Amino acid sequence: MILEQKVLNGVKHGAITLAFRRWRRPTVRSGGTLLTAAGQLQIGSVTIIDPGAISDEEAVRAGYPSQNVLLADLDRRREGEVYRIEIGPLRPDPRIALRSTTVTESDVADLRRRLDRLDAASPHDAWTLRTLRAVRERPGVRAGDLCRTLGQEREPFKRNVRKLRNLGLTESLDVGYRLSPRGKLFLDQLEDRASTSDARHNAPAWKGTMDFDLITGTAVLERTPRTLRAMLTGLPPAWTDATEGPDTWSPYIIVGHLIHGERTDWIPRAGIILAQGPERRFTPYDRFAQFRESRGKSLTDLLDEFDRLRGENLATLAGWRLGEAQLALEGEHPEFGSVTLRQLLATWVAHDLGHMAQTARVMAKQYREAVGPWRAYLPVMDR
Repeated sequence: MILEQKVLNGVKHGAITLAFRRWRRPTVRSGGTLLTAAGQLQIGSVTIIDPGAISDEEAVRAGYPSQNVLLADLDRRREGEVYRIEIGPLRPDPRIALRSTTVTESDVADLRRRLDRLDAASPHDAWTLRTLRAVRERPGVRAGDLCRTLGQEREPFKRNVRKLRNLGLTESLDVGYRLSPRGKLFLDQLEDRASTSDARHNAPAWKGTMDFDLITGTAVLERTPRTLRAMLTGLPPAWTDATEGPDTWSPYIIVGHLIHGERTDWIPRAGIILAQGPERRFTPYDRFAQFRESRGKSLTDLLDEFDRLRGENLATLAGWRLGEAQLALEGEHPEFGSVTLRQLLATWVAHDLGHMAQTARVMAKQYREAVGPWRAYLPVMDR
């Protein structure tokens, strides 16, 4: 049941205590509550009535000047029964207080179960954690822009964010969204838990490696398009077309290479592994396809395309809901032979990081001579 702001103002001041609706089935129930833009509204009795029995006094209590005006409004919809709804006082929206509450161990487990249920009910993919991370990384970004990074349409994306807001995890801003304090605590604790296994906890501090898991790996994959966009957008060609010498790659070429990988490598090869068909051998990867495929495109075009493809691929990855058994499945690399899905996905992450490092290195080397004697302290110049 939707109530206009003027009706909510009347409820707040005690002038409106009734509502009438023509419904095929009621959307509120006796003794329930209704979240509105002004707070949580208490619902009294919900009963079917004969519209002709509505009095002028009841019409006024519903915010209408007379019975006739109310009946004319109800008659705009012909199907369904007329319901009389008693509405009580407005109380503060419980989600507002919830957003600032702390997060205990049991809260993390309970919220994760709730998010898993939302993911399971989705017709497309697991979206909850990806959406929380996107809101954390890009607060105040318009829904129409943010949804594209997740491979979602605008309206389904907005509905999804509202579901997270109902759990106290997000807040709406004048433009876009942000994580609530509760949402930040939940995501931090969840990611800390995922990044700490018993084996890693007991390992020597100098080990310097970590096992692959989907949460920490996806956290990097989600950031790569935004990182490259932040590094390269608006720079002159002196930076974006620069190389390290003959037969080396510029930042422009690197982005094209990453796009080709999104189309032909990571998710297609993962699909071959998961299918476990008779032919598990990967098609050899063309490391030079970007020279052909990027021709005539601007760097902005490439960054947009990479952002879109990465969002679609991460949606596919999340939709698979991979477990340990699936990550252990094997495919056949044309050079290395048998490889696991876990190794492939870990390589996807490391491949991103390697090419972001390469991009920074290529750009840094353009000042190899300009830094003068400081070059001795800048090993990136000679790698």
